Amino acid sequence: MALTWGIIGTGGIAHRFAGNMKMSGTKMVGVAARNFEKTKKFAQEYGIEQAYEAVDEMLANEQIQAIYIATTNNTHVDFIKQALLAGKHVLCEKPMAINTKQFDECAALAKKQGLILEEAFTPFHMPVMKKLREIVDSGVISDIKLIEADFCENIGELNDDSRMLNPKLGGGALLDIGCYPICFASLFMDEIEDISAVCQKQNGVDVASSVVLNDGKRLASLSSSFLTSLPRDAVLSGTKGNIVVEHFSRSEKFIVDVDGQKQEYVVGDSEQAWNYEVADFNRYVEVGHDDGELEQSRKIVQIMDQIRDKWQLVYPFE
Repeated sequence: MALTWGIIGTGGIAHRFAGNMKMSGTKMVGVAARNFEKTKKFAQEYGIEQAYEAVDEMLANEQIQAIYIATTNNTHVDFIKQALLAGKHVLCEKPMAINTKQFDECAALAKKQGLILEEAFTPFHMPVMKKLREIVDSGVISDIKLIEADFCENIGELNDDSRMLNPKLGGGALLDIGCYPICFASLFMDEIEDISAVCQKQNGVDVASSVVLNDGKRLASLSSSFLTSLPRDAVLSGTKGNIVVEHFSRSEKFIVDVDGQKQEYVVGDSEQAWNYEVADFNRYVEVGHDDGELEQSRKIVQIMDQIRDKWQLVYPFE
């Protein structure tokens, strides 16, 4: 089924989402954000029927079935609850919630309302990930013993007032980009038994970190940074070979290497990441449940809670 959408937020990620939705012909009925002039321009650019000055006005529109939230991290939970109480399904940008307590509150409300709530983690929805799981399960590289994944992007001169570094807005590299390596690793790990984590801080939030997860059978070495850039590749290392996943956050290709013999797999299109995400979301609404993604998201926020505990990083709105 094809849903009609409303969008909260007009920042960079909202532009990418709306652009993809426009190209795919998805019906976008409304958009709301703080700056009404920008909101009107956003609506005009993407063919959205109505720009709203207030979120509650948009949520009152009975045409809108689903809401996409792309605002600063500190506002996600309030907007999620507001949308669910208005009877709308919700797709929220990561992090859906700052901590597990907030996450559980949102998940419980969605269940009570009989609505779908999902976190916008693209790795869950890329077709190549299904093929990757198939290859891993075939045993071609045998048991995975080490996972490596980095999401490091040099964002230039760091301004303490920026969204990225403002603790009042839920800033920091872990929540913004470090969640992706954790997301990828968690897909191939059992329950985490031990976590090691170090970070560099600026303005009270992390700007670079190195994390090691241990589930008793394998390790995951993960890093995130606003200070440097690295290829966004991930590696699954088994006792018989390795798999390199290119641009793992929205991949379309991986390479299996066993004894120097390499085989490349290309599945899907990285440029269609948001369309895959929305297609799955539409299906979840139609059948009344997801494929376990929300529970997987909960595991990710639990891990991030433990990491921040080690760093003594608490946000002022927690």
